Amino acid sequence: MLLTVKDRIVIGDILPKESDLATLKLMRELKEALSFSEEELAKFELRQVTEVNDDGRKVSAMVWNRDIDSGVDIPIGVTAYNSIMDAFKNLDRGKKLQDHHVDIYERFLAAQIVDGSIVEKEG
Repeated sequence: MLLTVKDRIVIGDILPKESDLATLKLMRELKEALSFSEEELAKFELRQVTEVNDDGRKVSAMVWNRDIDSGVDIPIGVTAYNSIMDAFKNLDRGKKLQDHHVDIYERFLAAQIVDGSIVEKEG
């Protein structure tokens, strides 16, 4: 599935932290696939910045060059897809979805299984 920097960060943030052993092992592999290589860090100019907000609290955020972020194809299997969807559905049911979740959640809702991998529907 073609995933942008934002997609990869969002998915990494919502992956389950607790589950059965087999699922956690798959989540570990998926987190590794979602992580950024040194080449990607340089290419996307990806970095974490910390600012002080109006309340005087420090806020951290990831920033990158969005103009060159056309996405990276990351294979997502059925079990990983189901775990990601469960995480999104739990956020949705708990009314905890945030704006930055919506685009990737909708793409996952529209995805289909082809040869054991998740792909986006064309069209």
